[in-house]
Amino acid sequence: MKIHTFLLPFSTLAYQIGAQFGSPYDGDIDLGRPPKCEEIKVPMCQGIGYNYTSMEISPFHLQTQMEVIAEAHQFYVLVQKGCSAELRPFLCGMYTPVCMPDYHKFLPPCRFLCERARAGCEPIMNEHGFEWPEKMNCELLPENQLCNDFGRKEIELSAQIPSTDSRSSSCRNCQCSRHLIDLSKSSQNFEADLRA
Repeated sequence: MKIHTFLLPFSTLAYQIGAQFGSPYDGDIDLGRPPKCEEIKVPMCQGIGYNYTSMEISPFHLQTQMEVIAEAHQFYVLVQKGCSAELRPFLCGMYTPVCMPDYHKFLPPCRFLCERARAGCEPIMNEHGFEWPEKMNCELLPENQLCNDFGRKEIELSAQIPSTDSRSSSCRNCQCSRHLIDLSKSSQNFEADLRA
């Protein structure tokens, strides 16, 4: 029964990908003026690291956030499955591009977000007979240019921060050599404290 429940959303996904992902996105959008920013209303993209988007700079030429919700919903199964930590930031970077009042261009997600999302999720899609959408071609995204890497910092930081149990034995008893002292000028011994 679980297989049928899982395959049903994938059959919907296949239909929608086939119907809506025929051509690559237009990544060279430059309004030449500040975009009209609006608060993000797409549930999947709320709390993603920025709060405002603009449909004027949508690389998929979607006009409203309701259209975004309808089109991005096809990826809901993959986001819920957790096939890649980068999938949600990547999709939101494409469907609800960050809007900054002083920047009048589409700021695409960085290529590595797409590549990691694809590496994690494409095998699941392939298992069910689906291909990664051509519209999401990672090679069209910037690698060494200005791009949105909002997902990278969170992911890399979580990988770099060691747990308290993984500290080396030489540091288990580490402590400050002296107590902190008040160096405010109101301290009676300010100059003596400073020299200490």
